[in-house]
Amino acid sequence: MATIVQMPQMGVSDESALLAEWLVQEGEQVKVGQALFSQETGKSSFECLAEVEGTLLKQLVPAGEEVAVGTPVAVIGQPGEKFDMPAGAAPAAEAPKAEAAAPAPAAAAYADEPITRLRKVIAENMHSSLATMAQLTLNRTFDATAIVNLRKRMKASEGYGLEKVTINDFILLAVARTLPEFPDINANFLDGRTMRRFSHAQLGCAVDTPRGLFVPVMPDADKMSLREISQWVKAKAAACKDGNISPAELSGGSFTVSNLGAQGIESFTPIINPPQTAILGVCGLSLRPRETADGEVEFYQAMGLSLTFDHRVVDGAPAAKFLKVLAERLENIEFLLAL
Repeated sequence: MATIVQMPQMGVSDESALLAEWLVQEGEQVKVGQALFSQETGKSSFECLAEVEGTLLKQLVPAGEEVAVGTPVAVIGQPGEKFDMPAGAAPAAEAPKAEAAAPAPAAAAYADEPITRLRKVIAENMHSSLATMAQLTLNRTFDATAIVNLRKRMKASEGYGLEKVTINDFILLAVARTLPEFPDINANFLDGRTMRRFSHAQLGCAVDTPRGLFVPVMPDADKMSLREISQWVKAKAAACKDGNISPAELSGGSFTVSNLGAQGIESFTPIINPPQTAILGVCGLSLRPRETADGEVEFYQAMGLSLTFDHRVVDGAPAAKFLKVLAERLENIEFLLAL
C-alpha cells in the first residue's frame, strides 16, 4: 500500500516551510532514513528523511514552493503501484518552457538569484528589530593581555582538554557569569508590555553559515565550565553549518553574542535579536599605547566590545555598568575561573 509523505513540522511555532530541493526523483528507490528533500523554515534548514522503503512514485509539490505543515508532498510505494491522489495535494508543476528571446550580450558585470526563505526571514527580523526598538550602542575596550596569555598556555597544555579553547570561549564564559546580575539585560521584552527576566543566562551565540546567520542558544550557560562552553560552541557551530540544528536549539535566548573579531572589525553596531533587550558585539584585537607608572609608554593588546540595548527598557547607566563589569572580569579572567 502506498505511503503518503507529509510536510513535517520542525518547530512548535512553524506553520509552513519551503520545500527547497528534491533529493530523490520520481521512479528512484528510497531507503529508510534516506533524505527525500530539503526544507527551510524561518530559523533553519533541514532534510526530511524517509520513514518507509520503496519507490518515489510521485512528487506532489514542486521545489521552491511554500508548503503548509501536514500537506501531502510525495507518495512512496512499489513500482507501478496505483494510488489515489491525496486530498489537498496537487501534482508538481512542470517548469514552463522558455520563450524565444534575444541572445544575451556576450559579457553579461551580473546574475539574478531569488533569496532563500531563511534570508528573507532574517531580513524581515532585522528590519523589524530596528523599526520597533529604540536601539543604542555603547563601545569600550578592555585589556585582553590576560585572556591572550592564558589561551597561549592552554593551547600548549596537555591532558586538560583545553587545547582548543578560543578567546571567544573566554568572552562567552564572562558574559554568562555576568548576565544574571543584570536582570534587565538578561531579559526578553514581550509584546511591548511584559519583561521576562531570566534567572540564568540563556546565551545565544551567532554563527555565520553559507545559508545565513544562525543563533543557537546555550541553556543555563552561567552554570557551565570553560571547557563545557568551548565544546558546546564547536558542536553547535558544526550543526548549524551542516544544517542539523533543530528549531528548539535556536529559540529561548535571553541575550546574544556576535563576534566579528576574526575579520579585524574594531567597532560595529550589532542589531538586537527580538524579543531580547540587548546584544554584545565582540571586536578584534589591536595594539594600543598607554602610560606606565614611571612615565614610559607601553603597548598592550586591546579588544573592543559593542553593546546594543533597547533604550525603551534598559537605561544607559546599567548598560554601561554591564560593560564595565564584563571588561573587568575579562581583564582578571583567572579570578573568574576560580569561582
